[in-house]
Amino acid sequence: MLTTALLFVAGGIGLASLAVACRRASLENIVTYERFARERTVGTVLGLVVLLWFARHAVDVFPGTEWLYLAAVVMAVAGWFCLDYLMARAVAGALIVLAYEAIHRSFDLQLPLRHVITLLSWTAGIGGMWISAYPHALRDLFRRCAAKAAVKWVTVAFLAVYALFMLASGAMAVSR
Repeated sequence: MLTTALLFVAGGIGLASLAVACRRASLENIVTYERFARERTVGTVLGLVVLLWFARHAVDVFPGTEWLYLAAVVMAVAGWFCLDYLMARAVAGALIVLAYEAIHRSFDLQLPLRHVITLLSWTAGIGGMWISAYPHALRDLFRRCAAKAAVKWVTVAFLAVYALFMLASGAMAVSR
């Protein structure tokens, strides 16, 4: 249960951080957030964590594929040299993994309001898939948040509500 609680809390903190970034984006500081989407070092580290998490699931499904852990490390290093928008790709992967894990574990623990968590997770997972297909979409999201108040507040509200549900789920996972 501690692993589940840590996953929910880490996901909640990550979502809250993204909400703060969207909230603080403005036309005056948009260059900072545009650079964030292309951050290589932090994006590579987060991407490696996400790739290792994906590999763990693949090894569970397909026994004998432990070499995928090494492949994840090789892909993270190759991404450093060959890809752009590494942070956006890592955030997208993290959203997808978080959505899967949140749905799975909330039903395993029979958490109250798990159906709401599922709806929020599906929405975030689809957003992660969109960003993974179009990595510049994270940069464009920051631009839209900076330019249009309605987009900013809807994005911040969604991310904040999802973060609160993740943090509350983490607290409930500890108590079970």
